[in-house]
Amino acid sequence: SASLLAAAQNMDPTLHALGVHLLTRLVDDKPAVRRTALQSLEAWAKASRLPLSAGVLSAVRMRCRDTSSAIRKQAAKTLNGLLAIEPESPSVRSTWLAGVLPLLRDSELTVSEAALDAVHDHVLLPLARCAGAPAKGFESVSWALLERLTPESEPLLQHGVSALAKLKRLPSALAATAQAMLTPAADDATGDASPAAAGDVAGAAASGRAALWAVVLELAKQPQAGAA
Repeated sequence: SASLLAAAQNMDPTLHALGVHLLTRLVDDKPAVRRTALQSLEAWAKASRLPLSAGVLSAVRMRCRDTSSAIRKQAAKTLNGLLAIEPESPSVRSTWLAGVLPLLRDSELTVSEAALDAVHDHVLLPLARCAGAPAKGFESVSWALLERLTPESEPLLQHGVSALAKLKRLPSALAATAQAMLTPAADDATGDASPAAAGDVAGAAASGRAALWAVVLELAKQPQAGAA
């Protein structure tokens, strides 16, 4: 398994062949091999900068339901890494949401902690960093993820926010930024930002606002939450 990671980091010239090889290792009988394959796949994606195919993303998402908690934890970390590599990819965003959010309620603490780290890094922290200019929050990966949330997945995000609040890991400016993004003026900003395909944009924006309201409502339950 160490050779897989070394090959991915050193970038064998046959990039496609290496990617296919790693996919076969994701279903290996040995958990150690599956874990290393996940790590290697992230290294491969980072070094190659090749677009992540639906097959690759599906394979990683499947590992989020692995019988081994170590593999589920690594799958969450790998998806977090892949989103950092391709934050503009709709398919990567969708896979991240579908794979990571359910792990927030995983019975294994180390797995749920990895999922919490992912939510903190890609949803909450980018929003908080827009505190000085809340309108920029609509340009962040956070908003892109929130727009893809459904009424069924919103409770998972709320659970994550609540868990991070109890751990005193909520970014200090999150509440103010989220509330500012929900003002009428902020709504106007979203419309001005993407005039094309108005119907689709309006629908996505409505989903994003609903998800953001879910975050705000959860924050309201945690007035004593500490900052991170």
